[in-house]
Amino acid sequence: MAKRKEGPYEEFLRELINERKRKLENSKNGKEVEKLKREIEFLEREINRYKEKMLAQRPLEFKP
Repeated sequence: MAKRKEGPYEEFLRELINERKRKLENSKNGKEVEKLKREIEFLEREINRYKEKMLAQRPLEFKP
């Protein structure tokens, strides 16, 4: 099965995740670290929800 190309929404969320991860690496503040970790987890869950939604909308492929 070929890997599905990410859409613009998924690419946008991935950019946000990468930005948060860079901030996390440079952060020393404990509260900020926890906030960034929660944001990253939320964005990853959002990508998964979006993928499931797109897969559910895709018509089934029948193979003879």
